[in-house]
Amino acid sequence: MSECPCMPGMPFELAYELLLSHWLNKRDAVALASTSKTVATQMMQSCVWFRKGKLRYRIRVPWVIRINLWLRTATCEPHDQVLRRGLFHTLNGAAMLKTRTCRACGCHTQRKVHGVTLCEGCTREPRKRSFMISRVACQLVLMHMGYTAREVLPWMARVRWAHTRDGTMAFVTDVCRVTSVSGRRFLLCHRRIGSPR
Repeated sequence: MSECPCMPGMPFELAYELLLSHWLNKRDAVALASTSKTVATQMMQSCVWFRKGKLRYRIRVPWVIRINLWLRTATCEPHDQVLRRGLFHTLNGAAMLKTRTCRACGCHTQRKVHGVTLCEGCTREPRKRSFMISRVACQLVLMHMGYTAREVLPWMARVRWAHTRDGTMAFVTDVCRVTSVSGRRFLLCHRRIGSPR
């Protein structure tokens, strides 16, 4: 049984079980996986394994960790390739992973925004970075924050908009980047005025 490089003296199965279950948030887990291919492979083996001839997997490994492990272990050993496919056990190979999987939650969808696969649910969830807002709602929020129409209209021209069935929408992160407004303040104001999407 090999040792965990980040916890010398401890078997990697136990170490990564503790790290993924209790101690690491998503960003730290992705950073740990990026240290080397060996660490990424061992983390993958703690997420997917064989038991009694069947592939078992941890259900609650976040999507962002699984996609990073998938990418970091592209050149792993042949016997680990079976485990690697188990990271996305509901998908039929890499082609479906690349084309029909929401980048925010992992569900199957055909919807794309700016060439990125995103489902409608994730673009309507304010707690996610994929949250989108309409042009009208964006102008209402900014003017409620004290900006004048003379300031807001040039900003609206610089934001990248997507034409969806909900209307002309943009990511809140893009709006905040153009306007130099904090995302927390923008969403707080959006919630306070009860602005529509």
